[in-house]
Amino acid sequence: MGAAEAIALGESTSRRERKKQELQNRILQSAQQLFEDKGVSATTVAEICEVADVATKTFFNHFSTKQQLVERLAHASLNIFLADLASLRTEATDLQDWLLRFFAKMADTVTQAGPMHRELVNEIVHAISSDSNETRQKLQLREAFLDVVRDGVARGEIGTQHDAETQSELIIGAFYSLMFSWTHLEEYPIRERARALALLLGDTLRTQNQDKEIPHGSA
Repeated sequence: MGAAEAIALGESTSRRERKKQELQNRILQSAQQLFEDKGVSATTVAEICEVADVATKTFFNHFSTKQQLVERLAHASLNIFLADLASLRTEATDLQDWLLRFFAKMADTVTQAGPMHRELVNEIVHAISSDSNETRQKLQLREAFLDVVRDGVARGEIGTQHDAETQSELIIGAFYSLMFSWTHLEEYPIRERARALALLLGDTLRTQNQDKEIPHGSA
């Protein structure tokens, strides 16, 4: 094969891949809109295909099941979430500011769509926590929270009598608790609880720095 033929083959392959990606994105966007309008369980593959204007066979060429599609949406959402965490880290002035910004952003994100968005968020959280094929993203998420604690330690806001990873678990636990409560409790006031938890975490992490000279077990 000559150079010209190799270039033409490469360009043809690139065009095919680009078309494939565009088609896949259309299916994902159609599915997400239907999930938010009707709910995940009430949406069928046939409806997704109709909105995306693709054949059922085409859908299954890209996704083996509807659940696999949900998981793809979950991991795309997590990538956006990780980018938001990175931005907040540079914007926040201190630990408390970051906590307030982060939990407010989280509450805004999960409540921005219609009532059926609750089911989609639940499916996303479930997919992230149960899928073992995307451990890199999970590690990145934990590392993002850990970096926030490390920043607080470096600024002298958080003490070192407990290791940074243990202290980051407080933020991670609060995050998952809020998400679980909002997806399972119909009238859960997530904005109010998010702000209250941000303030509590700020007080807790800073207090243990102020008390760092007190040995464990002292009254």
